[in-house]
Amino acid sequence: MISVSDVSRKNNNFCKKCFINLHNVVYDKEEEGRTMPFLSIATLIVSISFAIICIYIAKLILNISGLLKTVSESVDQVEQQLDSSIHETEQLLTTVEHTTSDVDAKLQALTPVFHSLNDIGIATSTVSETIEKNAKVLNEEEMRQKLTPFIRIIQAGEYGSSIMNAWKRGKKVTGQ
Repeated sequence: MISVSDVSRKNNNFCKKCFINLHNVVYDKEEEGRTMPFLSIATLIVSISFAIICIYIAKLILNISGLLKTVSESVDQVEQQLDSSIHETEQLLTTVEHTTSDVDAKLQALTPVFHSLNDIGIATSTVSETIEKNAKVLNEEEMRQKLTPFIRIIQAGEYGSSIMNAWKRGKKVTGQ
């Protein structure tokens, strides 16, 4: 049976042989006092390359950091402008809502007046028709005396009708 220590010993022997072979390649056996600097030169080149790459990456990260700072400042400015615009829009909507409510209340208050004027116009029209039918029977003097109040009513009705038409035209112009 093979023990763990045997496997470990075999691995150590293998590593030693590899190290010795590497040592023989790097160091020239014939010139024992002088070493061949291949490994040192390769290590130096790799170190310099790594340092150059690190400097390049550091500059790149620094530029990206500056760009992100600029973008962050721009976003902050846009956010402030948007907050201001939203606040002004809310104020505008509040004002429009109050104005609309006020106009609606005033229209609701005036609607019965115009309906009454319309009813007066209809009543005067009916009275006019009745007077016209009965006018043939009465003489002119009596007719003038009896018609004077009705003429006033007709004039009031015509005045109310003209107000109603003006109101409807105003409503059409404002689009309501």
